[in-house]
Amino acid sequence: MNNLSDAYIIDRVLSGDKQLFAQLVHRYSAMAYTIALRILENKNDAEEVVQDAFVKVFENLASFKQKSNFSTWLYRIVYNTAISKIRSRKSEAVSIDYKSMQIEDEDSYEPLLYGYTGEEASLLVRKALAMLPEDERTIVTLYYLNESKINEIHKITGLSKSNIKIKLFRARKKIMLFFKKYAEINYTVYSINTQ
Repeated sequence: MNNLSDAYIIDRVLSGDKQLFAQLVHRYSAMAYTIALRILENKNDAEEVVQDAFVKVFENLASFKQKSNFSTWLYRIVYNTAISKIRSRKSEAVSIDYKSMQIEDEDSYEPLLYGYTGEEASLLVRKALAMLPEDERTIVTLYYLNESKINEIHKITGLSKSNIKIKLFRARKKIMLFFKKYAEINYTVYSINTQ
């Protein structure tokens, strides 16, 4: 039952087997939640957005043309619902000073994670993502966690492909700088503690 295609499930749901929609919810809710959480940075809001998005998907399933993947359509609805939630909050966004985020070299940040356990490295990655603006955080999440292609991210977010590439580039640089600063701080603390 779990290996049914999205297209088959959608056809069955549209034919009246509404209970089968739960398969789609089960299949895509984790990534939908991850996207919403990266944008909203609030678990309750993310859960609410995902729930609202699935309701919208269910109500509008007949309008899904199946020209793209169901997941792309769903994630676009999650993205738009989360952005609407942010706008409705009317909270002030904290911007990151781009000048302080510049990196001179093109090194990979992976060596900076060398020596950390999987759990520690995961925590550092989550901290690095948390310091990114919501649009960059979402793009990084889609690109790396969902392994979406630039074209699919374009369909989900509505951003131009070149804008996505620029935001992805900037986000990588910021993450790398975060890891470098973290490594420097840890080295300094280690040096002080061993003297």
